[in-house]
Amino acid sequence: MLREERGAACDEYGELYRSLFAHPDRHMRMVEALAAKPSGLTREALVRAAGLVTGGSATGTLEELEHCGFIVYDPDFTRPSNGGYYRLVDPFTLFHLRHMVAGRRTDEHQWTNGLEDGGRHAWAGLAFEQVCLAHVPQIKRRLGIAGVSTTTTTWRSRRANPAAQVDLVLDRRDGVINLCELKYTRHPYALTKQEHAALERRREAFQIETRTPKALHTTMVTTYGLVANAYASAVQSQVVMDDLFAAAD
Repeated sequence: MLREERGAACDEYGELYRSLFAHPDRHMRMVEALAAKPSGLTREALVRAAGLVTGGSATGTLEELEHCGFIVYDPDFTRPSNGGYYRLVDPFTLFHLRHMVAGRRTDEHQWTNGLEDGGRHAWAGLAFEQVCLAHVPQIKRRLGIAGVSTTTTTWRSRRANPAAQVDLVLDRRDGVINLCELKYTRHPYALTKQEHAALERRREAFQIETRTPKALHTTMVTTYGLVANAYASAVQSQVVMDDLFAAAD
């Protein structure tokens, strides 16, 4: 029975795309390329990774996937008009490609047998990031800036070594930019000396490369909040998981 149920679930992936699109192979190749790169791909990199040719069919495929809510486009802070990254956000597709495809060839009890492995923890971190990025209005409300005009972008350094990136940048009209760090843990999160230094390096790289005159605030969005230790001073504000689902006042 378990094998039959898993087979039906696996088949739903192809059936879903075939029911929505006239040429589903292009759409499936794109989402599979994005599934392999959770942080997202530029348009050029995505088309190349999917084995497609830049042009009308690729443009149409991207537009259809975006319109149907399978992917989103995150503008880049440095190049908001012509730079940015496509990211896969459909929960079913993400789960299928990460767990159903990888596990069905090796272990029919893969889900329960792997509850404590590193891959499952990585998946939980990715899922938490997706939830955070889908609840930006709630993050703004918790920060007390719901009424402030804000541009939401992402950012990746082009010069920093080691590489630096910010998955969520809240660029506010009141002269402040929140650099949001999205972090999943099973317990309150304790910053280490190394992580404190990494946050400082990232903020410095952002300021140098973007040349922004605005104040930069590091914001931690975590599952259960921060431990108040010696390194928590690197963080100016924080949001916890419950804030993402809190009812509006």
